[in-house]
Amino acid sequence: MKLHHLIPTLQSGMRSVLALVTRKPFNTSTPDGRSKERLRRVLLTSASSVTARVISIAGPLITVPLVLSYLGHERYGLWMTVISIVGMFTFADLGLGNGLMTEISQADGRGDVQESRRCIASALFALSGVALILLCLYLIVFPFVPWPRVLNASSADLLRESGAVVTVCFIAFLVNLPMGVVQRTQCGLQQGFQSNLWQCVGSGINVAVVLTAVKAHAALPVLVLCVTGVQPLVNLLNGCVFFAFQRPHLRPRLQDFHWATARRLLGTGFWFFLVSILMAIGIYSDNVVVAHVVGLKTVPLYSIPASLAGYLRAVASMLYTPFWAANGEALVRGDISWVRRNTIRIVKLNVLITGFAGSAFVITGPIFLHWWIAPDFSPGRFLFAGMAAWAFLTSVMGPIFMILNGANAVRVQVLMFGAFSFVAIILKILLARRIGIAGVVWASVLPYACLVVPAALLAMRRVVHRAEQSSLQAAESPGFPLATCKQPATGS
Repeated sequence: MKLHHLIPTLQSGMRSVLALVTRKPFNTSTPDGRSKERLRRVLLTSASSVTARVISIAGPLITVPLVLSYLGHERYGLWMTVISIVGMFTFADLGLGNGLMTEISQADGRGDVQESRRCIASALFALSGVALILLCLYLIVFPFVPWPRVLNASSADLLRESGAVVTVCFIAFLVNLPMGVVQRTQCGLQQGFQSNLWQCVGSGINVAVVLTAVKAHAALPVLVLCVTGVQPLVNLLNGCVFFAFQRPHLRPRLQDFHWATARRLLGTGFWFFLVSILMAIGIYSDNVVVAHVVGLKTVPLYSIPASLAGYLRAVASMLYTPFWAANGEALVRGDISWVRRNTIRIVKLNVLITGFAGSAFVITGPIFLHWWIAPDFSPGRFLFAGMAAWAFLTSVMGPIFMILNGANAVRVQVLMFGAFSFVAIILKILLARRIGIAGVVWASVLPYACLVVPAALLAMRRVVHRAEQSSLQAAESPGFPLATCKQPATGS
């Protein structure tokens, strides 16, 4: 395209985007209005995600060098290893959170408020029960687990602190488990921008808490308690505001708990649960592998660049994550062309963003760490290249998985991530021994590219084809349900 044609095209595109960013929702009684309203909510969520991410980036820029200097490499590595272990328990919600998000988006597409209320209450009370059971199991098992050996801790201070750090992180995780219902509900209603704004508040509180704890020379368990306690508190405040003032008709009440709904959510979430387990094994085990194979002192050399690389993926996820709920609602209504058109747009945009940002990350990342942390803090450029490749692959494939999640096509993901995790965990150990910490990330990149990418593309094609066939059959039937269903609430 010639330059004099490109500039008017970009200006027209910007005007179209800005026209969607309004406080007043579009009329969802027409297909064009529903399309615009989906994109409006997606744009609001993406914009708020950018704001939340910028603030969350500013926090670690201030706190990580301070905390690393205060704790030392080994104690900081202990903390990061514990976080990785607790992160592997993301499957503890039994997939209820992801199941709730899918069910809410589809109920919203049908305009079924009563079903939404049942789903929210059933998920909240079920997750509260799960958290209580896990707490009891933890209290029973804790005395028998050799935490210093599990964490590869050797010094006397680490031997004393390891169990306390694990307990603090795990209890904070359990408290936050039912609180996740608030975020999932907002995302399912395509209002994830509200959760993002609360994350901004949490990031600010986190920085203040860390600075106060370090200034007070707090012990490691106390510092960890201060940091991990922020997220449950912020989620609780978010839930109080959302259900008390914004959506009081969706407020979870005990009488709305429904066993059949809870079982259906568990059925929907069971496959998400399996995917979470497999992803925890294949992806969140990196710090644990580094700690055991290479050494606890080398964990910061891996975890800090990985945190920076996480921002590459986060930029892309800001764009595609809101489409999970939007795709679910659109697929229920049979608007397949909307799903296909916007998925292609986001994939192309992610290729440009993560391709450019990843290249800059590889070139400038080591230089930045020399300035930010210390001149001798040098993980190696091969590690940065692997993390950039990982960010590129997962970001480009993200929109594809939003179609699969929105269509509740999760069983196929169990198969692909099962194969990925099996191969990846073996490669992590082998490559970590042979080439060091860089081998850990490349052990994720290679099987993901060879196994997950082709399987996900094939599954997406089948899902879209099946949705098109269902839409055509429904349109030809005498009682076309999409034409008679109640319209969803238009409030933003």
